[in-house]
Amino acid sequence: MKKIFKGVMALALSSLVAVGVSACSGDIVKEGSKIQNCSITLSYFSDGEVKERMLGFELYLNFAPATIEHFKYLAENGYFNGSAISSVSSYLEFGAFELKDGVYTSIDEKYTSLINAQYAKDKKIGKNDTPRYTDKFNIVGEFEANGFGGNKLTLSSGALVVKRDYSKDANNSYYDTGRGTMAITFGSGSYFNSSTKFAIIGKIVSDDASDDEESSIDFAKSLMSDFDADENGNTYYYFAYESDDEELNAKIENYGRQYMKDDDGAYYRLDSNGAYSIALDSEDDDALLDAFSDNSVFMQVLPYGAITVKSISFE
Repeated sequence: MKKIFKGVMALALSSLVAVGVSACSGDIVKEGSKIQNCSITLSYFSDGEVKERMLGFELYLNFAPATIEHFKYLAENGYFNGSAISSVSSYLEFGAFELKDGVYTSIDEKYTSLINAQYAKDKKIGKNDTPRYTDKFNIVGEFEANGFGGNKLTLSSGALVVKRDYSKDANNSYYDTGRGTMAITFGSGSYFNSSTKFAIIGKIVSDDASDDEESSIDFAKSLMSDFDADENGNTYYYFAYESDDEELNAKIENYGRQYMKDDDGAYYRLDSNGAYSIALDSEDDDALLDAFSDNSVFMQVLPYGAITVKSISFE
């Protein structure tokens, strides 16, 4: 598949790439789970126009029923509408950010407006009636690490997962919870390193190729290579790391979280006009550059072009 974004960076960053989802129930059973078919339509800018492509998914209802209900509730209430695909770094991510003038902005307030105390009241999960949500209204993921077994899906081959929350508790341990961020994974990778800590709710279809187009899984994989850099070899990152170092956090707050790395390995940050023109080359930037290296798992590769959720619906 040829590079579909080459030479159109400025225009693509201001254009919307949309995602639409529809699903229908059936009586199909695979690996001991009832299947619900789901289709995701991508609308992307290429050759001066917006194009569309539908991807097929299967939701495994028996493996993570509460997490799937959570995903569907968010979808049916428009949570994903307008959200951006925000990583093409060995996995595809959506549901965490929206794009405003080319800058990725959190949609956490949109999440908490839907998943609130009233919604979460008395909701339980699992045989032991574990509270469905934490005091921060994070969903308690149906991870093996949380005592939920029997999920036969893996993080490879286009798994659809709820991305794990990387916040820390009082014991400095990561929560085994999730929110509204979804990911399509293709291997364990450096971030998705254990299927026991992620709620895998489904997987992408691999057998729907036609004479006119490649399969859903092959097209999704091609996004990670076709969208990862511009024609000059520049790669764009969102640094999602939360540091315990107040000075480093202040630096990130001042600089922002979006960076560019050129093909020589030099990093640049955005200027006031939205261009990556300010090099990180002073001694004051050494701590930030070290953080990029030491915490590379949090360096999400932004797609070269805007990718935005249009709508999600279920039959």
